[in-house]
Amino acid sequence: MLQAMGHQTQVAADGIDALRKANAFQPDIVFLDLSMPKLDGYDTCGVMRAQPWGTKVFVVAVTGLEPEAIRQHPRGTEFDYYLRKPVEFSAIQELVAWQQ
Repeated sequence: MLQAMGHQTQVAADGIDALRKANAFQPDIVFLDLSMPKLDGYDTCGVMRAQPWGTKVFVVAVTGLEPEAIRQHPRGTEFDYYLRKPVEFSAIQELVAWQQ
């Protein structure tokens, strides 16, 4: 749907793949599932934030957890925003529009 709206997107199957693609793509917004295989969303976000481009990217945690549970994790405060599953596409549209 984001591509149909004219946005360039990349999809990753796990945290390692997400890092590889994000380093090459250097996105403006990243939606990270916290339960990704190989490297969870918390650690993936931490590694992204350590990159020169990672200080500017808007990182959204996508999870079934309450935002307060995420913030209590040692790396939970590195996220800019939290979306609880199931995520409505309108919420994603609003975030993308807000970041433009």
